[in-house]
Amino acid sequence: MPRRHRNAGDAWELCYAPALREAGYQVIVALQHDLMFPPARAGEAAAAIGEVDVVEIEGFGHADGPFGAAERVNRALIESFATHEEI
Repeated sequence: MPRRHRNAGDAWELCYAPALREAGYQVIVALQHDLMFPPARAGEAAAAIGEVDVVEIEGFGHADGPFGAAERVNRALIESFATHEEI
């Protein structure tokens, strides 16, 4: 089953944890200053999903993160792919 990588917003609804676990999610990327989907909430989602890493990108928030932190987000995803089983 292919592995999925998403941001904290996609894991916001913990009621989806069983489906995300079944889909094989491995990493949640959170932005340090994101008030809509704070890193603490990403940690809760990761705990509910189980065996999911949380990567916090420092210095960015909800509005500037998608573009300003793109390089760091990509690096986090690549590292996750490299450290987890192959897809």
